[in-house]
Amino acid sequence: MSADVTRHGSRILPGVTLVCTVYREAAGIGEFLDSIAAMHAQPEEFIILDGGSDDGTVETIRERFATWEAGVQCRLIIDPSCTIASTPAPIAKGRNIAIREARHDLIAVTDAGCLVDPDWLGAIVGPLLREHSVTMVGGWYEPLIRNFFDECQALASFRPPASVNAETFLPSSRSVAFRKRIWQAVGGYPEIGLAAEDTLFDLRVRSSGERIVYESSAIVHWKLRPSVRLFGRLIYRYGVGDGFCRIERMNAVRNAGKLGVGLVLLGLGVAMHPAFIALALVYWWLLPFVFKLREAFRIRRMAQYPVVAFLKIVSDLAYVSGFLVGWNSRAYPRYHRIPGS
Repeated sequence: MSADVTRHGSRILPGVTLVCTVYREAAGIGEFLDSIAAMHAQPEEFIILDGGSDDGTVETIRERFATWEAGVQCRLIIDPSCTIASTPAPIAKGRNIAIREARHDLIAVTDAGCLVDPDWLGAIVGPLLREHSVTMVGGWYEPLIRNFFDECQALASFRPPASVNAETFLPSSRSVAFRKRIWQAVGGYPEIGLAAEDTLFDLRVRSSGERIVYESSAIVHWKLRPSVRLFGRLIYRYGVGDGFCRIERMNAVRNAGKLGVGLVLLGLGVAMHPAFIALALVYWWLLPFVFKLREAFRIRRMAQYPVVAFLKIVSDLAYVSGFLVGWNSRAYPRYHRIPGS
């Protein structure tokens, strides 16, 4: 089936449903929908599941959907059970409901905390349309840098796309597409917690023997956190999810090891010789640049040194602490929603 062309020149991708979940996203939902509307390829169906927002999110979505591209079936589902007050896994539950309601076999998923690249949808579903043997496609996500603190966060916590091992890559559901049949076969997104649901979903797909493709050109731009506190809370939440689900154990070991090396160097500096303190400072400067070492020696990066090094320490400490809490929890810890997540 060929793709139809909309009145704005976009093409409709037949058999494709785009889904996302939202809750109290009034501050950013308009910008998110603008990025979806600007895509060069549009889904045949677009489903947004809202958890019962009371801040104007629903009204904005309805207004935008009323003027959306002809040929795109826009659907808004409101389900108040998809909130942290009703379930420990509101995101997973919301995605499952939206996918269950989807009329088509090819499912693309992103998050409202992102802005999609104009070519994202075409790139993320391209391998599924071209090859029947492809079951899932994982795209990439880049930080949306708008200020000095955003740039420091990106340096401290984001890897470059070139560092990804396509054979072991586990897609984030900020940028993923798959066939509905594999979602059904593995039981959907696990509804057990607030984080790590997409990693568990990916692992189940891989363990089923199905093929996953990494598509580096399918990019979404992820909004970063506006403060150290929210940055640390988010990383901590990821650690809790991984620990509770008993996954990504080597991440916890590596992060603990990185913290340990720095502390040992500081201890040696206090007990033996100040040169070890200098080594600790160099170590914590180079650590965030392990996949992009050349960046560490650019002059303009020197002004960012204190912030980047501090955020790296916060990130490793938050993740390890969260992992231990999650690992030792009998029930998934309940958290309030983090703004922008």
